[in-house]
Amino acid sequence: MKSIHTYTKKWAKKPTNWCCLRNRDNLTHAIYAYDNLGMTWRNGDAAIHAERDVGNLYDDTWEWWEPASKAGMSYPVFSHQLDVEPAIKYSISRSKFREWVDNYYANNMTVVSFYEYNQISRNTYDANFGNLQYDENLLSFDAHTDGFKAHVNINITAGNDTQVYDTTLEQYLDYKTEQDRSITFWVEDGHNYKVYINKLD
Repeated sequence: MKSIHTYTKKWAKKPTNWCCLRNRDNLTHAIYAYDNLGMTWRNGDAAIHAERDVGNLYDDTWEWWEPASKAGMSYPVFSHQLDVEPAIKYSISRSKFREWVDNYYANNMTVVSFYEYNQISRNTYDANFGNLQYDENLLSFDAHTDGFKAHVNINITAGNDTQVYDTTLEQYLDYKTEQDRSITFWVEDGHNYKVYINKLD
């Protein structure tokens, strides 16, 4: 507990993820840390151990991570040191880490914390939508999430003039048109959205 208080005092916020020295952690520790401290377990099945054959980000696993990051594969990972060349054991060399970040940037992706990654993933189940109104020209709804963004797919047939508007931010949003002409975009907690299916002048 002392280390948590030290971290909180130094960084002005509580730590959001954890693991034990030399991986001496287990599910009992994870449940306690989440229930009592709101911290997610970076060694759990929802984190780096989600896939057994994916290694952490260090020089020995770069042969896997180089093409994966170039392809924009999203996966939770951590390393120990990021700024030494060459890297120590279980760390990534500075040049490889920069390339890893640049690869995701080139795919229009952002590197986020374990906690944010976990909360966005949970929105698949936790997000809900109210105040739904729909006709052939307009879809309107309110988004309710766990406090982080949620990725939503709207089952409409998008046209060339379809637009998505966040009325809370008072701005139009980018969206992706899927193969079936439905659209996908990010929503935020407590925001209202209007999808102009057939934009009328």
